[in-house]
Amino acid sequence: MSDIAGVGMADRPKEPNVRLRVVRENELQRSRHEFAKLIVRTGEEMGETVACTARLVAAWEDGDV
Repeated sequence: MSDIAGVGMADRPKEPNVRLRVVRENELQRSRHEFAKLIVRTGEEMGETVACTARLVAAWEDGDV
């Protein structure tokens, strides 16, 4: 499947999310695992079921998703 411009997601250059990493490491001072648990807990407090793992946080930060 491709997007509007005809370029599939796999064809896009990987763009790391440096801002997310800076917030997690410097402002929140959390590991990826701790950050994932915080996301899940916050979702639960809002009445939502949220699945988040350290691996997913890494994928966000690395620009894989």
